[in-house]
Amino acid sequence: MNARPEPPTATPFLRSMLAIIWKDLAVEWRSRELLSAMLVFALIVLFIFNFALELDPKSRTGVTSGVLWVTFTFAGTLGLNRSLAVEKDRGCLDGLLLAPVDRTAIYFGR
Repeated sequence: MNARPEPPTATPFLRSMLAIIWKDLAVEWRSRELLSAMLVFALIVLFIFNFALELDPKSRTGVTSGVLWVTFTFAGTLGLNRSLAVEKDRGCLDGLLLAPVDRTAIYFGR
């Protein structure tokens, strides 16, 4: 008897959250507007930190990881803010709120 285990089925919460994530990624893939804005922002921030923190090479290695995390966090916040603003302007957020899914799935999917 070589019984195969059944693959775990996704819960409705997980399926709706993944559908929202997939929708956002598909919209971004078509326009590539947010990705380019986040990339330009990240490059500008790194450029500014490079000149603002004139450090010797030994102390620069200790600061580099913190600067990168700050840059990624700010760029991600910028991208999420612009994404939510576009959905709010087009009325997509109202459609999501009217969908018969749990609101926490919408929150975590966003």
